Amino acid sequence: MNDTDKLSTFKRKKRKEVLNYFKNLPEKYIIDICHELSCLNGKDKDPLVVYETFLTLINDRLWIETALSRKYRLSQEELDLANKIKRSRVSSKRKEKTSPVYDVVRKNYIWLINDLREEGLSWRQISLYLEMNHNICISYTYLRSIFLEGYSDKTDT
Repeated sequence: MNDTDKLSTFKRKKRKEVLNYFKNLPEKYIIDICHELSCLNGKDKDPLVVYETFLTLINDRLWIETALSRKYRLSQEELDLANKIKRSRVSSKRKEKTSPVYDVVRKNYIWLINDLREEGLSWRQISLYLEMNHNICISYTYLRSIFLEGYSDKTDT
């Protein structure tokens, strides 16, 4: 039995459950929890106390989601928190999805577009070139945004 088992009010199985729940939360919401944790533990720096507070915060959110799925009555504060979790999950999933055209252009044609731009072709001409020679129908404005995003990604590293 380690120090955490002795000092924590959470059993080992419950700690694992809470941490698995935490692992699946959206990043934006994890940041909110960490901010709340830092506000609560401003003076107290004992790691076990901070960990216990962390587990309590996560467990409260887990209970709210469980209660909501089981149709328990919740206070307005708990309902607001549950809605915040749902919104952050939806918005995080929305940002993960990219267009299939976006993926194809970024993976296969970014260097071709760069070469054509260096030759002096306009975005409209490149769009027509891709449509005629590679069967990719893409607007020149979208093509430009994909290229500039890809170009900025390459120069940042």
